[in-house]
Amino acid sequence: MDLTEVRRLGHALLAEHGLRSWHFAFDNAKRRAGACKFDARTISVSRHLMTLYDEEQVRDTLLHEIAHALVGPSHGHDGVWRAKALAIGCSGSRLVAPDAPRAPAPWRGTCPRGHSYDRHRRPVRPASCARCDPAFNPDFLLMWTHGGRPVAMGPRYERELRALLASRERRRAAEIYADQRSTGLAALFDDEPAEPEPSVWWQREPQPAAGQVAAEDDGPWVVDEAGRRWRVQDPPVEVDDPPLTPRMRLELAAASGRLTPGWRVRITAPGKYLGVEGKVLKSARTRYHVRAGKDVLTVPFEMVEPVRPA
Repeated sequence: MDLTEVRRLGHALLAEHGLRSWHFAFDNAKRRAGACKFDARTISVSRHLMTLYDEEQVRDTLLHEIAHALVGPSHGHDGVWRAKALAIGCSGSRLVAPDAPRAPAPWRGTCPRGHSYDRHRRPVRPASCARCDPAFNPDFLLMWTHGGRPVAMGPRYERELRALLASRERRRAAEIYADQRSTGLAALFDDEPAEPEPSVWWQREPQPAAGQVAAEDDGPWVVDEAGRRWRVQDPPVEVDDPPLTPRMRLELAAASGRLTPGWRVRITAPGKYLGVEGKVLKSARTRYHVRAGKDVLTVPFEMVEPVRPA
């Protein structure tokens, strides 16, 4: 229905039912058809859905909200509201009909088995298909497209996805670790030599005796703030993480908004400022204020890379 006709019908129905001090308005909702705002004495309807509805559906939406205005905010969708809705010619249904037109959603997530989900806003966290597994399962991860085209989901989304996938690998490592331990204990009762228990997934490098030099190897090591080296392997979930390196601590502090004014940072956000260096002026709730030349930029915490302090 044309929005001009919707507006004309809305004003006419408000006047017909004595709501002359109330106002009619359009809103940008995409999932609900209408709203009754008692504080503003306004009845609003979705401009997106009204253009898809026919006159009968528009009228029913308006009468639904007018019934709310007539019975007051304390009734919701109870029997009093339904009786009033039916009395003024509304269908009395509290929900939009399942076959009613819906505003097209630009975001679509599809799982490996073909199930799909629509969203009107960019997904901010990784999600998996609830039809394939009610719990989060990376095997059924939803792959998102916008307007039918694959798009980058952003650094925060990608970082959380990597953490979830790493957690899954750690759980699998923990299961293997537990199986190996149980196999070793069972072998003791079979009078057969037990398999050696696997070493912990991290261990501190033993200090060489006086006069000796530590041997170098190509294994995976990290160095903590005290200069100690730690060997890192795939961990089970129940073991604490090894110490963080100074660089890892610094990157965590930057991503948490804890860099103090004066820090020199490099911008990693895509766009014309990618790779530009600047100085942190202050931290807001989710962003740094960074001076880059003559410009002052607001950059999300996770999109700066610390270079050096003031």
